[in-house]
Amino acid sequence: MDMLEILRATAPTPEGRTPLPELMSLAGRTALVTGGGGPGLGQSIVRRLAAMGASVAVVDLDGAAAAEVAADVQARYGVKTFSVAADVTRAEEAFRIVAEAEELLGSVDILVNNVGGGGVGDFLTQSPEDIARIVDRNLFATLYMIRAVSEVMIAQGKGVIVNVSSQGANVTWTKADVYCACKAAVSMLTKTLAWQLSEHGVRVTGVAPGTISSARAISILEDSDNQADYASGLTNTVVRTALGRTCSPDEVSDVVAFLASDAASYVQGTVWEVAGGMA
Repeated sequence: MDMLEILRATAPTPEGRTPLPELMSLAGRTALVTGGGGPGLGQSIVRRLAAMGASVAVVDLDGAAAAEVAADVQARYGVKTFSVAADVTRAEEAFRIVAEAEELLGSVDILVNNVGGGGVGDFLTQSPEDIARIVDRNLFATLYMIRAVSEVMIAQGKGVIVNVSSQGANVTWTKADVYCACKAAVSMLTKTLAWQLSEHGVRVTGVAPGTISSARAISILEDSDNQADYASGLTNTVVRTALGRTCSPDEVSDVVAFLASDAASYVQGTVWEVAGGMA
């Protein structure tokens, strides 16, 4: 490593850096978003990436929802999209998804691992099946998708992977033991893989949202008498948040889009907390 050469290559130039709007543009890029048909964060991420010019593969277990989002985004933003009905907790499905995306879009420049959730429950009473389901959704889905896409990105010599972790990886959440453990693993995976994939021109980053506003969260609070533990847990997370409110899905997708863009070209191996100061 020639340190002098490195310093010269990254020194300021008289012309200055490329204007920020150009760095933030994703025109000509392709993105694959898992859980992209969901009404909350997944759909928000798809729309934000498309609005910045990216062609998007929308992946979801609910094929009809994925197709609806893909069609709407294509009509609204004029970018190429397609939908995939798939279960990303299965390794063979992950490889199929990536192969289809590469074939139809020509490359996979951005992967957003958004599948997760469904992790509330008392560990001491959860069945092995419940535990396995949570681990599949919140850890194995991410592992399989990265394993599949890394081959494509290494061959391209470029790519960005954005993992959706959780603030639950950093602070304790009542009755979310398995979920929090999985998200902590996703955060560490982001850090460790960044070292290995850096030499191939691939960046690995992530976001750790706090409590996100969603239709499900609203329904839980409306039915708090029958879901007291879950409703209490939601309320407690807001009490522990400096900004004193939940997070909009759009506030998270804005950060995801930044991390996927060239404006974040020196961001590697870090998981950005989008949690309103939750402690």
